[in-house]
Amino acid sequence: WKGAKASVDQQTQKDLLAEQRAWLKFRDSSCRFWGNGSYGRDGQVLYFIQCRAEITKTRISDLNKISEFMREHD
Repeated sequence: WKGAKASVDQQTQKDLLAEQRAWLKFRDSSCRFWGNGSYGRDGQVLYFIQCRAEITKTRISDLNKISEFMREHD
């Protein structure tokens, strides 16, 4: 996140911040069906955490791509 935000102008920083806030809301509401108890303890302990980890991993990859693009077009 810091790398993507570091080398951009003020408007782009605002846009990235708005996007990050929207993503955080998405992350917080994602995968809840695994943790709601309908899928037993495996759902709560294993699949919920795996789902969240995958979402976070994807976001990190996206932010790295944004950061790389910004450095190339600086």
